[in-house]
Amino acid sequence: MRALLRLVAYLAAGVFIGKVLHLEHLEVQKWYEPVTAGLLAIGLYASTYGIQVDEARRHVKLILAAVTIGVLFKAVIIGGTMWLLWMAPVFFVRAIGVSQIDPLSVARLLRKDSPMSPKAQSILGAWSSFDDPMTVLLGLYVPALIVPGVPGSEPIAEGGLHGYIIGLGLNLVFALVVWVVWRYLRVSLANTVMVLVAGYGLLTMSFATAVMFLMMLGLAIIGLFLRPSKAVVGEDEVDRFDRVVERAVDAAYAVAAILLGVLLVHGINIWAGIAMGIAAYFVQSLVALLLTRKLGWSDRVYLMLAQQLGITAIILALRFEPAYPGTVAVVAPTIIVTNLLYAVMHKWAAPRLIARLAG
Repeated sequence: MRALLRLVAYLAAGVFIGKVLHLEHLEVQKWYEPVTAGLLAIGLYASTYGIQVDEARRHVKLILAAVTIGVLFKAVIIGGTMWLLWMAPVFFVRAIGVSQIDPLSVARLLRKDSPMSPKAQSILGAWSSFDDPMTVLLGLYVPALIVPGVPGSEPIAEGGLHGYIIGLGLNLVFALVVWVVWRYLRVSLANTVMVLVAGYGLLTMSFATAVMFLMMLGLAIIGLFLRPSKAVVGEDEVDRFDRVVERAVDAAYAVAAILLGVLLVHGINIWAGIAMGIAAYFVQSLVALLLTRKLGWSDRVYLMLAQQLGITAIILALRFEPAYPGTVAVVAPTIIVTNLLYAVMHKWAAPRLIARLAG
């Protein structure tokens, strides 16, 4: 609930700033696209940086199904529900942006006293981290296939299915090249200081490349292995860079949420936001129910009720807004409603449902 209140405070601050400074067309500024791309890059790298790779490998089939079939299924069902209610195909585009689980919120959930088993925690942690970049990849290439954007506004890559396949290939090549270079540096540089300097230099170049060419899936993959400090002090050690990543994400979240609030000076579509928030939350329940048949009911319930939205949904809304005006007006209340449902259902409904199923 504290995180939800913080989000509302950021949005309110953004609305206040937008009103006072008369920032009515922020999305057409030249700095808007690179700034939002940079914020997205920070969130995606952080989402995979914290993954325990060995744990993720144990559940790779379920995770792959969740981040491929699951993301597509959620986007289609959420968009279809909204289309039936408002008869506007643009809701399929907006649904893409809210079809993932926020990994940073999940990270706060996966604490030592979590009611979920270690197995379920590792599944949810990896699931939420990997479906972020998959959602971003869909958001970059699929919208133009559904609804043409505003002429002259191209915050989203074009090319349809052909562009999607090429983009996927380029992202994989990008990650592979960085992996090869990083492995060479670790082998050839015996001095740990040199390894750190080279690693951080390579990470900086990776970020710059991802932001310039929208290689966001590639950057997320890079987060799985390019961890310069951990390469020196060990995977299980908490080092200074962990705190740097955490603070960078907090700052990126604050900036993104305030920008979202600034764009709300155009207005807010409260009823559509409420409807999409409810749809986004409960479609996760259906997907988790279908994909977790081999888990116990306790873990299945918590995975079904795990949907949260955060920095990725916010930034994708910011990216969509220039081409699809009105997206922010819908997505802002969607995020609030979804996270409010999570706070209520996870604390109140989950224990009662588990007790009934166990009985």
